Amino acid sequence: MRRRRWVISGGAVATLLAVTAVVVIVGATLLALRGGEDVHRKPSALIAIFIRDAATSAQVSSLEAKIKTATGVEKCEYFTKQETLTRLADGRPEVMLPAFMGAASYAVRLKKGVDVRATAQQFFLESAVTGVWAPGLGAFPARTGIDGRVHTVGGRAPGLPRPYPASEVKVMDAAGRLVVIVSPDPSGAFRIKLLPGEYTVDARPTVGNPWFRPEHVRVSGGYSKVHIYAQIR
Repeated sequence: MRRRRWVISGGAVATLLAVTAVVVIVGATLLALRGGEDVHRKPSALIAIFIRDAATSAQVSSLEAKIKTATGVEKCEYFTKQETLTRLADGRPEVMLPAFMGAASYAVRLKKGVDVRATAQQFFLESAVTGVWAPGLGAFPARTGIDGRVHTVGGRAPGLPRPYPASEVKVMDAAGRLVVIVSPDPSGAFRIKLLPGEYTVDARPTVGNPWFRPEHVRVSGGYSKVHIYAQIR
């Protein structure tokens, strides 16, 4: 019996090589985007900060100053909208974010051992920022956080909640680290941009000696609602 000989044409070989190359590139990109299993063990990390199209020059300057003076930042580089788009097309993982294709950006290199999430959150709060990307975390448009209001309860029992303009509201992350302190408006309302995660929200009184019960809130998509109530002691 004669054995059948399989002959592979040159075109088929070229196609196979092309497919293999694509698989390798996609795999490498996904690995880069995932940033490894533990971002805290990486010697350094590169995060991308995207700028709102409507951001004023003063807001952008304030953001840049904050980046350059932030603890743990090794260096940063600014990219125009077109440069960001070009880097996206070139497959640079820090800007592979279709949602931010029309945004200028900063590429920020962090020093070894710096907490990537805490640093990304720090810049996420800025008014000029429309989103961030960080290894191991992914891409987050600035459309997540908390909408809150501070209340006190008064009047006849059981009492009715009334707006309470506390002097400050502080937010801590799941590790107990302070994320931000804000001042509510006269109606006791506040709004804070936060990366998805678990947070504790607390308030401090303007006058008197009320006690506020800290509230735990989970941010997963959009703005989570939280209400803080003053308990008069």
